Amino acid sequence: MPSDSRKLSDLISVGPAMLRDFDILGVRSVAQLARRNPDRLYESLCSVAPQHQDICCLDVFRAAVAQARDRNFLLNNVNGGSGAATASV
Repeated sequence: MPSDSRKLSDLISVGPAMLRDFDILGVRSVAQLARRNPDRLYESLCSVAPQHQDICCLDVFRAAVAQARDRNFLLNNVNGGSGAATASV
């Protein structure tokens, strides 16, 4: 399997706060993230974080892990797989 040159910050919905969470959880690369379970990431974060973690973090973990496992995840899953991603306002 070829190495993945993407950084965690390249993933959609991963911003500075989520990067800090990944750091707390010991996730340093997209390859490491691809091997993790998003539900367990959330449970681990809840147990080590000093404050309550919103359930929305779980959604971000799920999306980030899906992207880490499949670099074409968004192209294959947005707008019925048409490959065109659009945002609604």
